[in-house]
Amino acid sequence: MENQLHMAAWKEMGANPTPMAFGEVYTALQQGTVDGQENPLALIDSNKFYEPNKYLTMSGHIYTPFVVMMNEKFFNELPEDLQKVVLDAVKEAGDYQRQLMIEQEKKSLQIITDNGNVINELPAEEKEKMVELMKPVYDKGAELMGSSQLIDELLAEVKK
Repeated sequence: MENQLHMAAWKEMGANPTPMAFGEVYTALQQGTVDGQENPLALIDSNKFYEPNKYLTMSGHIYTPFVVMMNEKFFNELPEDLQKVVLDAVKEAGDYQRQLMIEQEKKSLQIITDNGNVINELPAEEKEKMVELMKPVYDKGAELMGSSQLIDELLAEVKK
């Protein structure tokens, strides 16, 4: 993905990221224009990236949450009972979405495996190395946002 932070992260890990239009990824893998791709299991499955790409590393290096947003003024003008309804609904929807994602990942991983891919689970010590390599990327993110507060809060939550 042509995203400054994604590109910086892969460069820190020694890769040569090549952003491209999503519709070109399969052909680029097939023709050897790129050696690999980074996508969620469901996209690897649904786009059959497992056909030209026979190895999959489960690194757990990224979590992409779905964010629910609402106008703060509108929310604050709601009566307290309706604010609670909204907050409860968001919590319930988030829990449901996470469960659906877990189920989809299991299905997709099975399909990828059934199609002959070699699955490699990245060991914990290698994941720790990735965390260390990402520290300059956190700084770049803070620079882009004009503050490190959000990154500091995120890292504190991850640590919990």
